[in-house]
Amino acid sequence: MFFLNSNTGFISGEKLFRKTIDGGKTWSEVMDPVSENINDVNFKNALEGYATSDNGKYFRSTDGGKSWQSMQSNTSDHLKKIYFAESKSYTKCRTNVFIDLETGNKVFTVPDSAFNFLFLNESRCIGIGQHYEVGFLPYGDIFLTNDAWTTFSQKKYNPQSEAMNVTAIGRSKEGRGDNNWMWGN
Repeated sequence: MFFLNSNTGFISGEKLFRKTIDGGKTWSEVMDPVSENINDVNFKNALEGYATSDNGKYFRSTDGGKSWQSMQSNTSDHLKKIYFAESKSYTKCRTNVFIDLETGNKVFTVPDSAFNFLFLNESRCIGIGQHYEVGFLPYGDIFLTNDAWTTFSQKKYNPQSEAMNVTAIGRSKEGRGDNNWMWGN
């Protein structure tokens, strides 16, 4: 679910893409009929938005979600979560590949165990995830890159003494300054 403002919002899912313009009181189909899964909806600003789908397909709006143009990336992989980094718009595939939503082309590959990301700018990013080494408990992972994933550093957190199941990352803006970030489990 994504809301542009207190009235206009979108909900997506399995063959589901609906819009409200009255704060959620009523919902209408964005496209009729919806023949594919809509995996994520997000807007870069009040006008430019994206919706990702399966088999490399996605949709772009430049009018605040009033109309949507069907686009095809250069992959047949399922496109998942949408991310913004300064002037760039990305989506992560079901695999560990990121696609540029302007061109539809692959731009970089991330570590296999990373599944959530916070872009600080087009080159700098923090990724979080988890992996298994020994036993049944996952090791928490935090990845840092300063060169758009050409290289990265990884911090592993032992599940028995430090942390496990790192699942969320966010940027604090109120009272802590714009450069603070946090993760949670």
